[in-house]
Amino acid sequence: MINREFDSLSEKFNQGKCTEEELILLRKLANDNLKFQNHSNLESSIEVQNKIWDKLDLGKETGRNVKYYWIASGIAASLLLVFSLFFQFDFNNKLDFASIPRNGVETKNNANSLQKITLPDGSHVLLGKNANIIVAENFGVKSRTVYLTGEAFFTVTKNEKIPFFVHVDNLITEVIGTSFKISNPSSDKLIEVSVKTGKVSVYTYNQNSIKKSNGVIITPNQKAVFNLISRTINESVVDVPLVILQNVKKSDFVFDDVNVDGIFKKMQQIYGIEIIQVNSNINRCVFTGDLNGLDMFKQLEFICSSINANYEVRGSSIFINGEGCK
Repeated sequence: MINREFDSLSEKFNQGKCTEEELILLRKLANDNLKFQNHSNLESSIEVQNKIWDKLDLGKETGRNVKYYWIASGIAASLLLVFSLFFQFDFNNKLDFASIPRNGVETKNNANSLQKITLPDGSHVLLGKNANIIVAENFGVKSRTVYLTGEAFFTVTKNEKIPFFVHVDNLITEVIGTSFKISNPSSDKLIEVSVKTGKVSVYTYNQNSIKKSNGVIITPNQKAVFNLISRTINESVVDVPLVILQNVKKSDFVFDDVNVDGIFKKMQQIYGIEIIQVNSNINRCVFTGDLNGLDMFKQLEFICSSINANYEVRGSSIFINGEGCK
């Protein structure tokens, strides 16, 4: 009504062509929306008010019929109140997380070594040098929220009913129960979140939508890199992927004339990282060698060099490129 029918009626109003029924309808619109004036915390907006008056063209003509004037005044006032409600709602729901008051118990690590602290829920945090953490006053009530500056490794006690949140600048890491690390790897312009066990959601507050956030889900051996300048999040693979599959033996890394397709599938299970062969002919190649004692990337280099291929990390996946074998 406010958007579509008001446009039509206001145009007729400005032309002096509104019928008595339409004037009654306009009056009803004003009366219905004036109920919002019970909200004492609303603030007027001069810009919005001017737009409303311009819409009704009341500021340009002084000889307007008094009956028209009061109806238009009611409509302008009611719309102003509606817009005020919207602007206040918009502000409250799009508040920058970085500006939220961080009240609670603060701990700072001034030592040269890691400092271990235990949170009220039994979760553990290893604070890096000069790292600072604030445990929110209402920790454990509806959520478990902490604010971090610097580097820390978290081992979170599982509680599906009370999620765990870590705020770093405008970046939020949400988790139910897992272990992960948050750090500034090379400069103050980047924040890294890497997962050791479990799964976490890493996201930022979206300034354009209260229902949609810029974020990713990361699992073991994956990391999310947040750029403080561009405010973007990118998925990637951690620098040194660890074995996540249980009961892995040395014999699992020894191959004798084995098809590389099977080797890549086994590595995918061992490290939990997707490995994709771009050219299907790569699957025909075979490999012989002992990969024990090498980290995952060194293992890939060893395999690729033997089949005249190469690998590249794209996001949280690894792609194998090459002509393959006949």
